[in-house]
Amino acid sequence: AVVDRITTGWSHRNLLPANEGKSGLEGFLGLILAIRRQFEKDAHNIRLLYALMFEALGPNKDLRKHFVEFHRRQRADMAKLLRRGIKDGSIKPGTVVDDEATAIVTGLRGIAYQWLLDPEGFDPIPALTHLYESTEERLAARPRRKHGQSSGTDAGSR
Repeated sequence: AVVDRITTGWSHRNLLPANEGKSGLEGFLGLILAIRRQFEKDAHNIRLLYALMFEALGPNKDLRKHFVEFHRRQRADMAKLLRRGIKDGSIKPGTVVDDEATAIVTGLRGIAYQWLLDPEGFDPIPALTHLYESTEERLAARPRRKHGQSSGTDAGSR
């Protein structure tokens, strides 16, 4: 019950409502934002989630099975958002969907792992911010305008 509340429950409370009506890219990046907000707001559930994930490496086959399925589902959900983004034009055509989905999930796991090992020496917020920005830059079909950059549509650019 605790494992479901932390994994599936968190996704239903934080991700599904946040993705309603958004582009595929916004939905994909929304996962990173939701996790960053969780770190900023209350990291207790993240600590508990990872404690359970590491426990799943032990002899508890049911717990292991749950986390194997959880990660498979998470990669599949990310791949679905990427395909939606390619279809809606927010993500570059030719994006290798399964590789990108895997990269994000593993990147998020690595950030949390480093924070758990060294909470005094590793701040996950800048790492999550970089992951967000670099993912957006890599995947966005249209380049994001940098602050202060002209769109070329104002009168001064003619």
